[in-house]
Amino acid sequence: MGPIQTPPVYGLIGQREKLGLTSAQVTALDSIGVHIDRTNAPLMSRLRELRGEYGGRRNAPRPDSEELQPALEQLRRNNQQAMEGVRNVLTAQQRTTACELARESAREAMRDRRGEYAQRDRQPRGMRGAMAADSALTWSRPTWTWCAAPAQGSAPRS
Repeated sequence: MGPIQTPPVYGLIGQREKLGLTSAQVTALDSIGVHIDRTNAPLMSRLRELRGEYGGRRNAPRPDSEELQPALEQLRRNNQQAMEGVRNVLTAQQRTTACELARESAREAMRDRRGEYAQRDRQPRGMRGAMAADSALTWSRPTWTWCAAPAQGSAPRS
């Protein structure tokens, strides 16, 4: 099962110097980013619509409900396809660097969360819920699915 969040394609473009991206790679990554945004927009709209229909009600559908499943599965497929497209654009060394950058970002996020927790514990109880709700929105950060697998040396596609 793949991630529901859109892969951070533009984050890679923002790290183009560290990754050593060529102009052709930046263009290809930008095309993937634009495509995934356009492809996922109607699905995200449908999810918001479904959640809005049930919002505030005790029996609101959860992400595992039958009504939401088709859109969630399509999002996963779209995002997996985009990640594979990104993987094919990058060289083996660039994929390794992208994975290192993703791990560093995750470590920074963990340090930030730990700081939030320490701050939360110093707050009066009434403020804790609001802080937890805010941090829940940023808890899950997408990562490259191919980072777990060893980088394979396929030539980048333009």
